[in-house]
Amino acid sequence: MKENFQSLFQDFTFKSGVHVKNRLMMAPMTTFSADENDYVSEEELNYYSERANGVGTIVTACAYVSKNGKGFDGQMGIDHDDAIEGLSKLAEVIHAGGAKGVVQLYHGGRLAVPRLIPNQETISASAVAPLEDGDFIALHKLQEH
Repeated sequence: MKENFQSLFQDFTFKSGVHVKNRLMMAPMTTFSADENDYVSEEELNYYSERANGVGTIVTACAYVSKNGKGFDGQMGIDHDDAIEGLSKLAEVIHAGGAKGVVQLYHGGRLAVPRLIPNQETISASAVAPLEDGDFIALHKLQEH
């Protein structure tokens, strides 16, 4: 292996004291795997368990931080304390593989799916409407069918 890539496979300790077994990170990927209550599902736990052995850090699929920010079916929510039990299990399976876990925070804003949020009312920092031919709109239309 080339010498300039060796450091990727060495352990690292951040100034905060957090230690990772290597510098490889699994990028966040949408899994559409939350259960019917938007909690971490067994499917989600299995998914991360299978991937936690090689990388130093896993960034999870995005989790909405408030009910009016849900962006798609199968998205996990971390907007209330009932989600803690599932998140704790998620942390356990990631740590069991030797990795650290980071939850990707998300709020759909103007791209939240109206049928998935309270009162079907999206909120945003601006009044700019999403483009009808935008990627998120296309994804939402696919989910509706």
